[in-house]
Amino acid sequence: MMPEYDTIILEKIEQYVIIYLNRLESLNSLNMQLAGDLHSCLQYISKNHEIKVILITGKGNAFCAGGDVIAFKNTKDPSGYMNELAEKFHAALKLLKTINVPTLAVINGACFGAGLGIASACDLRICSKNAKFGSAFTGIGLSPNSSLTYHLPKIVGLTLSKDIILTNRVLTAEEALQFNLVSRVYESPDILLGESKKIAKILSDVAPIAFNKAHEMIETSFSNDYDTQIKIEIKNITECAGTDDFQEGLKAFFEKRKPNFKGN
Repeated sequence: MMPEYDTIILEKIEQYVIIYLNRLESLNSLNMQLAGDLHSCLQYISKNHEIKVILITGKGNAFCAGGDVIAFKNTKDPSGYMNELAEKFHAALKLLKTINVPTLAVINGACFGAGLGIASACDLRICSKNAKFGSAFTGIGLSPNSSLTYHLPKIVGLTLSKDIILTNRVLTAEEALQFNLVSRVYESPDILLGESKKIAKILSDVAPIAFNKAHEMIETSFSNDYDTQIKIEIKNITECAGTDDFQEGLKAFFEKRKPNFKGN
């Protein structure tokens, strides 16, 4: 039985889970409760070895519209509140970033600020045609947060990152696809969710050891020099060649069937 949260709905389907951000009244905007619930939810998932893939989406017509500006307005200690919220949210983002299963952001509408941070921390991002993307921080007098200054330049490049963050440029779904912020666009949120489940099924069948090594190498490629990266490639493919999964992959190839990887 899945745990219950105040601002998140967690649904398990076969070997994957869907995390629904669920603050309909505020377009799933980030407040202290949602940041804490997301962290707790990801902690639970990280300890559940039956879960092979994570999908994250929003309930209603938005993915996540950013930070909860009403909570910002009502706090008597803006600096203290923002520090606590940022610390709590970044703990969740770090878990999302480092969890050892594939993560897919399923962006069904507005994706701004903290929402763009969640999406950018995922391995893959897909969206519906009505999705819109932006930073929004400097528009209300805040410096960018939610890991955007780390992720956006790596995903869309330095020039466009500055445009999005410094001028608060809003991208349409088509522009997000053009600039590689998302890899696929679907006609409607309903089609998007259905297709995301097909992708989750594909990802849940990948070889876990090979996936984790591939994921790690892609991430470190931004900081390693060529020689270091190639040494890591040789080390990792050598280790993968010694796994049962590799033998299963070869056997399945010659038997013309889908492999059944076990992660050993």
